[in-house]
Amino acid sequence: MHNPKLIIFAPAPHPRVVFRSVAEALQASPFFIEEEGVGIWLSTDDERLLAKGKLVKSARNAIHIPSLEKNGRQIQAEVIADFCRQAEMLGLNKISRATGYWTLSETGVLQAERVIIAYTEKRVSVEKLRRLASEIIRVANQEAVAIEISGQIEHWREK
Repeated sequence: MHNPKLIIFAPAPHPRVVFRSVAEALQASPFFIEEEGVGIWLSTDDERLLAKGKLVKSARNAIHIPSLEKNGRQIQAEVIADFCRQAEMLGLNKISRATGYWTLSETGVLQAERVIIAYTEKRVSVEKLRRLASEIIRVANQEAVAIEISGQIEHWREK
């Protein structure tokens, strides 16, 4: 007899919109990602935003490893390399280079930061992914770290 508690369903891929340009993305949102091999994208459920570009779906699990502390100082290369090793140990064995963009609410100035996205299309422990994000927040002096769970962006903050 089969046990229904053992059935595990993969979460549905999450929608994201891919824009043609940074200017187009800025008209739609104050924050977005420009990723090598993917383009300029934003993870969203908002139908109005999805209509502003090409709709794609993602089910990947990922962590966005920053290059700058929240005060603007460069994070040491050895520290970034250690975060990448820890991500690989979680099963995030693919690397993508990207630039994260966000607009400062106080000044309206567009900020850009190089990030490394460590990811996989396979399942990972969400708890361990969030623990790594918490470590990055502490060690790299961050307010939050972006993670992707089944394609959906979550800005993880220390509790």
